[in-house]
Amino acid sequence: MPPLGRWRTYLPVFRLLFGIMKGLFVGSLVGGVLVSLGLAQPGAWVAFGAAALVAALVATIAGKKVWEKDGFVQLMLKAVAGALVGPGLMWLVRRFLVMPLPELASLPGVGQLPGMQALQGVSLTVGGFAMTSLAIVAAVLGGFYDLDNTAPLATAAPAARKGARPKSAIDPELAALTGLDASEIEEAESATADAATRSKKR
Repeated sequence: MPPLGRWRTYLPVFRLLFGIMKGLFVGSLVGGVLVSLGLAQPGAWVAFGAAALVAALVATIAGKKVWEKDGFVQLMLKAVAGALVGPGLMWLVRRFLVMPLPELASLPGVGQLPGMQALQGVSLTVGGFAMTSLAIVAAVLGGFYDLDNTAPLATAAPAARKGARPKSAIDPELAALTGLDASEIEEAESATADAATRSKKR
């Protein structure tokens, strides 16, 4: 397989990773805004609303672009679907990702970020902290959107020659009489057709 073919094989993986990175960026950004507003550990309704907002934002940058064919329609569908799925993902994150986070305010450079000083000595969990929970929700949606937009890999088939018939169309009686298989008969017919074409041009 040529190198280009190998890269095309891994294209869905690259799409998935790129979508996840987009989601992490958007989710962390919206989560940082909540932290700066004093909502580092938002209540359920705030978290669900933020998840719906993040899902709509991710839909605008992941998947089919708005300027592509049917892009605007798909964007709207993704935004609506994400606004419904996002709160559900947030519920799962808050329910099951209860692992504690380290003391974020004591990390170098993190304590100077808006709202981080108020978290000094506060116990945070992955699912309860606004930045991590929204980043996870957005990463899942971003990866799905970009992976769903990956075009199926086209199988490389030889170009059909003019006058050639598919193998299934080769007469089985002719193959039995000549002792040739379907591919050999097809090659012989193609060579004959090419020779006839060249003779006409002369």
